[in-house]
Amino acid sequence: MNTIATETGLGIVLQDYPVASRVSVTSSHVIEIVGRSDAIVAVKSEAPPTSVAISDITTATDLPVFGGLGGLGLLDELAAGSAGAMTGFSFPEVLSRVVTAWRSGGYEDARTHYIEWLPLVNFEAQPGIGIAIRKASLHLRGIFGSEAVREPGPTMTDVLWSMLRQHHRFLPTHNGRN
Repeated sequence: MNTIATETGLGIVLQDYPVASRVSVTSSHVIEIVGRSDAIVAVKSEAPPTSVAISDITTATDLPVFGGLGGLGLLDELAAGSAGAMTGFSFPEVLSRVVTAWRSGGYEDARTHYIEWLPLVNFEAQPGIGIAIRKASLHLRGIFGSEAVREPGPTMTDVLWSMLRQHHRFLPTHNGRN
């Protein structure tokens, strides 16, 4: 890691994502790795329960720690000391508003911004099909020209399209467009 950082001049974000990597690393091990490298500038913690891992890491280090997992645990992650989220939700500006509300008004304000979006957050966070759902949602928003997912990724079924459209129908008005 140090060689990569030295050669590129860039810092490294250490990501702990056992769902994808199939490698489980304890918070203690993440803390140990961080302590061995000045190249690590942040941690992305996606080891459920994320709030526990984030609390452990933020207590032991001075690095910013970010949550992920589609934003499912965002409120708990913020309560545990997270700096925010790096995740694939199709309305990232909503997650940004939640973090801003947390910083200015705490849990209650953040929850108010988050709760109306939680059904879509949950729907998009489904393992295996989540990327296809997010791309389809971004396509419905007019941000992506296509919902296509590269192979071997799964594609949206008619049932999932119907459900996604229903979720979009019930979203709060968002800049005049959902």
